[in-house]
Amino acid sequence: MANEFWYYLLFPLLFRAIANKTQVGVKLGSAAIALTICYLLPTGLLIYGLIWLLGVVVFVVHSKVALTRSYRNILLAFSGTVLVVALAFSRTSTLGIGDFTIGAAFAAMLIPLSHIRRASSMVTKLSRVGAEFSYTLYLVHFPIAAFLACYLLDNRRLMPGLASATVFVGLLAIVVLYAYGVYFLFERNTRTVRQVIWKRVTRSHSGEAPTAAEAAFPEKPAAE
Repeated sequence: MANEFWYYLLFPLLFRAIANKTQVGVKLGSAAIALTICYLLPTGLLIYGLIWLLGVVVFVVHSKVALTRSYRNILLAFSGTVLVVALAFSRTSTLGIGDFTIGAAFAAMLIPLSHIRRASSMVTKLSRVGAEFSYTLYLVHFPIAAFLACYLLDNRRLMPGLASATVFVGLLAIVVLYAYGVYFLFERNTRTVRQVIWKRVTRSHSGEAPTAAEAAFPEKPAAE
């Protein structure tokens, strides 16, 4: 997350620097700020940003490539196998199977997964719920997991076995429920809070046409 802080700064700056409709002054200013940040940051952190950018590659490929069912299944099986092997070798081998291989395999697996349109209603509902609080889970899981590991396990590693697996599943459930609770209290209400803020900010302009900011944040979500 410390790395991602900088990626979230650099990506929009670089995007503005190369966007066709951006004014020249904005392009140059964005490029100058981005290059300054890149100069000051460690090289390793910038290189690892390439893994982060694989998500953008997946989005672009998904929107431009249509896979038949047979090609989708082949790519899913191949990329899934490579991911499992890469994860195993990263823990058990000295061949240097690193984060780039794992990231590339996972990104490749996302492409066929994103083309799956038909699923049971239960799978669809679970997927939707999981997607809705996935970002909150990503943000808050480590602090609560570290707390549980220190407070309940005294920072000891679990030995393989049924008892350890049971403890692991129980702690995992606590982490997921905690993340969902945080989502329910905060992230779920983001749109409502945003609407309240915009209403207060634009109250004095109620008789005027909607501003660009108001148009960007409509009171009702667009139909999916």
